Amino acid sequence: MAQAPRRILVVEDEFLVALDLQEQLSRLGYVCVGPVTTIADAMAIATTRDSIDAAILNVVVNGERVDALCDVLEARGIRFGFASGVGPSELAGWPGHPCIQKPYSVDDVERLVERLLRRGFAQ
Repeated sequence: MAQAPRRILVVEDEFLVALDLQEQLSRLGYVCVGPVTTIADAMAIATTRDSIDAAILNVVVNGERVDALCDVLEARGIRFGFASGVGPSELAGWPGHPCIQKPYSVDDVERLVERLLRRGFAQ
């Protein structure tokens, strides 16, 4: 029996970037949950759904940092990484979580998701 496609939560407030990331994930064989454009919507999904395998987050969504969402994802054991235009200093609170810098390629997205889904991922 084939394994169901892995479900990746995408939190991104820039419409075209979110659409592109959704398309890239689909081409790679993943199911994109979202994309969601607010922290509140992302929190609702992260706290109520059991079928999220990983999350890709922009660091700042509509002017709000994703730190509270990261806390929820970490507490639930949902692996996450970042796809953002911020520098490493902005990620200081989340060492060990992978980040790809905008603009990113399909290969960057594929490596990020593979790292998130790999067993033994160190958080």
